[in-house]
Amino acid sequence: MRHAVISNFYVFPYAHVWSGRTKKQSGIQSQMGLKEEFEEYAEKAKTLPESTTNESKLILYGLYKQGTIGPVNTGRPGIFNLRDRAKWDAW
Repeated sequence: MRHAVISNFYVFPYAHVWSGRTKKQSGIQSQMGLKEEFEEYAEKAKTLPESTTNESKLILYGLYKQGTIGPVNTGRPGIFNLRDRAKWDAW
């Protein structure tokens, strides 16, 4: 499993399970809507400091693509297209 420390954010797959962000409803414990929580953190990722490394940005990109689209569904870009190839590899 990949995880990364990015600035003051800790990104970990399935972090919502341990986040403690739950509500008690009718005696059944349910988590905050995953979609809403995902969108909240996606917005926070847009305000990363300038000092964020490309490696950290690629990790976030890969996690975002996994969360929105799922497994990679395109062919790997050619060897001369370095930027898109790095993004594809992160996905």
